[in-house]
Amino acid sequence: MKVVLKTALFFLGIIFFTGGACPSNDTTQSNKVAQTEIYQSYSIESEGANYLVTAYFRIGGKTGTTLALSPPSNVTFNGQAMKEHLNTTSGTFYTATVPNTTTDGTFAFTDRAQKVYTNKIDMTRVALAPGKLAVNGTTPVALPLTGSPADSANFNLELNNQMVIVSSGPGNSAEAYYDKSKNAIVVLPAAWSKTTNGTVAIDLEVRNSISTQQGTQLGGEMTFSYDSPSASAMLAKAKVPAKKPSASTTGAK
Repeated sequence: MKVVLKTALFFLGIIFFTGGACPSNDTTQSNKVAQTEIYQSYSIESEGANYLVTAYFRIGGKTGTTLALSPPSNVTFNGQAMKEHLNTTSGTFYTATVPNTTTDGTFAFTDRAQKVYTNKIDMTRVALAPGKLAVNGTTPVALPLTGSPADSANFNLELNNQMVIVSSGPGNSAEAYYDKSKNAIVVLPAAWSKTTNGTVAIDLEVRNSISTQQGTQLGGEMTFSYDSPSASAMLAKAKVPAKKPSASTTGAK
C-alpha cells in the first residue's frame, strides 16, 4: 500500500473511533489515577517481516491523557514484556516486535492493584488468491481470497495505486464489495474505470478492529492490520467506436 494512503486511513480511523476528537499526547504516571478509569488501546500492524505491536493506556477514555505504567503495573504481548516509549507527539506508549507468522495475539495488562486483564485477537491472515485475471472493464470481477476474514474485517483496495472503496454489499455507489458466499472481493466496472489498459497491480490491506474482552468500565479496543501480497490483472477495455459524421456536419442536403 502507498504510504500516503495508509497514513490517511490511519488518521481517518482515529477520527472515526474518537468521534472527531484528537487523542491527547500528554502523559502522567498510572499511580496517580484510579485504576478503574484506565482505557486500553492495542494495535498490531505489518512492519516488513515482523509485526509492530503497540499498546496505549489512557485515563478516562480513548482520547485521554496517556499513562506511564507504575510498578507493579505492566503489559506483555504473548508473554513478552513490552518496551516503554515517550515522545512529544504521542505521549507514553509500549511496543513489542513479533514475526509476521504469528497467528494469535494475547495482551496481558496488570494494573497497580495487580488485577490482570487478558485480551486476545486472532491474527490469521487472508490474502488475494494467486491467479491470472483477464478484465474487460465492463463485467464485475471476483478476486478470491485465501482464508476466511473475520466478520469485523474491513478491506482497503488499490488498483494501480488508485484507492477503491470496498463496501459491505453491492449498491448504486459501490466500486467493490465483499461477497461472503464466494469469499471474494467483487470489483465493479466503476473501479476499473479508474485505470488504463494493461497490467493492473492489485493491492489489499485488511484491517480488523474489535473491542477488548476484559477491561475496566471504560472498555478498550484492538486493531490488527496488514497488507496482502500483491496480485495483478490484465485489463483490456473495449474501444468505443468512433461516431460517424452526421449529414448536418458534412454539409449534406
